[in-house]
Parts: sequence; C-alpha cells; structure tokens
Amino acid sequence: MENTAGVTDTLSVWVLGRRGAWREHRVCNPDPRTLLVDWLREDLGLTGVKIGCNEGGCGACTVVVGSGQPVRWRAVNSCLRLLCSCDGMCVVVTEALGNTNAGLHPLQKALADGNGSQCGYCSPGWVAAVYGLLQRDGGATQAELEKYLDGNICRCTGYRSILDAFRSFCTDAPEAAPVPEPYEEAPPRAPLQEAKLPAPALSAPTESFDLLDLGATDAVPMEQASACGGGG
Repeated sequence: MENTAGVTDTLSVWVLGRRGAWREHRVCNPDPRTLLVDWLREDLGLTGVKIGCNEGGCGACTVVVGSGQPVRWRAVNSCLRLLCSCDGMCVVVTEALGNTNAGLHPLQKALADGNGSQCGYCSPGWVAAVYGLLQRDGGATQAELEKYLDGNICRCTGYRSILDAFRSFCTDAPEAAPVPEPYEEAPPRAPLQEAKLPAPALSAPTESFDLLDLGATDAVPMEQASACGGGG
C-alpha cells in the first residue's frame, strides 16, 4: 500500500502584495501546469508582474521568492516557475515594495529619478531583480550588479541610466545607500519539507527498447512515431 502520510492536495503560498501585508493563499488541487506569473496576475490581480517573452529571457516577470529556515531570498523568473513548486514559499512582488500612493521604495525612486524608466513595462522586473540581489548577505558590488542583471532587457531606455540608478546601492559605491526592508520578517509558516503534493500516477511501461541498439528501433511501428521538431 502506498504511504500517503503527510501528502496534501493543497498548496500554501505566502504573498506580500500591494498592501504591504503578508497573506497566505491556499490553492486546492492546482493544475500542475499553472505558472507562477499567471497565478499572480490572473488569480490575485497583481498585474505589476509583467509578461514579456514568456520564456525567461527578458526579466519582466521577475519576482522575489523566499524559502527555508531561516528564509533565503532570490529573484526568479515567474514565467518559468510552476506554482506547484512554490508550496510553502514566500513571494514578494513589486507592488509590495512601493507605489505612488503609499510611497516609492528607494529602488523605485532611484530608477525614476535617474531617468531609468521610459515606457515602464520592464521597470518592475528590474526593481525586483535588484531587490533580490541586495538581499544576499553582504550585499553586492557594482561588478556583481552588472553581471547579475544580464537577464533583464530594456528596449527603449538603454542600460546606462538603469545601471547608474542602481549603483548607489552597491557596497563599493562612494556613498552606499541603504535598502530598507518592506516588512519586518517573513510570515510564520510550515517548513517547506512538511508540505508534499501527491506524485502523479504513472503506469509501468509494457515494452522497453535499448536506444543504443539501432536494431531495437526496428520493432517500433512507424505509425507510432511522431515528429519532435522541425518545419516544412
């Protein structure tokens, strides 16, 4: 009999949203194909998280996630991150850092004051990426900042003004500016390893083929073959 102890069909994800307060969201029997970016935008209405290339190349969808005890933060592409992989994690979106009504976060203000935002579509991703970088122990140097941001793309402003806006927060800047936390601590929650989703039911194969044996592939009927790629 399969051991199902500790297995649940419900996700628990803590999100720091536009009100700057932690909220636990429980998702029952989630679609395993749901991406974090779609859930944040469509289900929670957090549209500050943008969709650009939808393949992890532009950085517009960047959010900051935290996991472990104590919590360790890192920036991720939410268009590549499955919602199911975020069970037990904390997610910080750009709306939580600041806005024009509640006041801008220092990173947001620096980007605006430094003329680092033009159309603004990529700006939330830039801010989230830099915020995630600066949560590391010891902060980041200017060289580390330049290398780290190679996953974010801007098609109208240009990179010089963006980098110059964020350099002041680096540890080796002439006058390093502090980056205040938008919250005092991560929310209380169960450790990540306690939450387990049931494994998908897989049927055992009825036949096997040695892929290194070219003769073995002759046993596969051609009508079962399918093209994996290519055009024409």
